[in-house]
Amino acid sequence: MHKLAGFFMKAGVFYALAGFALGMFMAANKDFTLRSVHSHLNLLGWVSMALYALYYQLVPAAAALRTAKVHFWLANAGMLVLNVSVGMLVSGYGAAEAGAAAGSIATLSSMALFMFIVFKTA
Repeated sequence: MHKLAGFFMKAGVFYALAGFALGMFMAANKDFTLRSVHSHLNLLGWVSMALYALYYQLVPAAAALRTAKVHFWLANAGMLVLNVSVGMLVSGYGAAEAGAAAGSIATLSSMALFMFIVFKTA
């Protein structure tokens, strides 16, 4: 597996495990306050990262771009900031709104960068 594709897949599996564990924790406690975090971990974390990994594995020219490494770090930074901030927000910490906005912007920017990479290499 290409190194960058492997990094994305490892990140995706990490987010999947975190999302699944959070879902089980919420179910066991019958408290679904963090359902939005659970959803973001599974969809943006697991699904998006796995799809990025698949593309970079199938299109080695994309993985060779410097912007692909930027994409990896931006996508993961966005995921972490977004999920921690959303978790804080739904738990009553209104001050986390700026973090949620920053994480959302980073996540959106990483997808826009991926679109650029796909259009350049597909």
